[in-house]
Amino acid sequence: MNLALKPEAAPSFPMQDLSEHNMGVLELMLSNSEIVTQGHLYAEKASWSYRVGHPLIRDITDSLFIDQEQKRAIDHGIRSVETIAWLTSSIREHHGTFVVEKCAKTFRHALTGEELLDSVALAHERFAEELPRTTQAIIESSDRFCPALSHYAVAGAALMRQFELNTAQ
Repeated sequence: MNLALKPEAAPSFPMQDLSEHNMGVLELMLSNSEIVTQGHLYAEKASWSYRVGHPLIRDITDSLFIDQEQKRAIDHGIRSVETIAWLTSSIREHHGTFVVEKCAKTFRHALTGEELLDSVALAHERFAEELPRTTQAIIESSDRFCPALSHYAVAGAALMRQFELNTAQ
């Protein structure tokens, strides 16, 4: 017997949480590093906000965190959100290059130091509250790649979501 698990389309992701079905399927899929790598690459090819947002968030968090494992976990969270968007067919290019670039400048220069740490904490809290199933899928799948640092993966996912929400406004 061949069981093919496939996520359902979720066009409102990341504004809305994953379904129970998608949470279970994506938790398994995100545990596969090749799927995350390919999903992240496809998402960045399809979306300007991912193509700009991912390196921007990586640069910002590199200035906040020293530990390489923390940085790796954050990057895994960013890649996870991109992969979820790709697998659930929720990538939409509804914002132009100008809007994304303007948001990137604002995102980069708006906060520094403690304000930036507070912003990361707020994005993490909001993500966990508004997307509990997505949070669970990222925590469970990231335990394989960055054990004991899954909350950093959620922080990376939360920042990527926040960037996308900001560019959609």
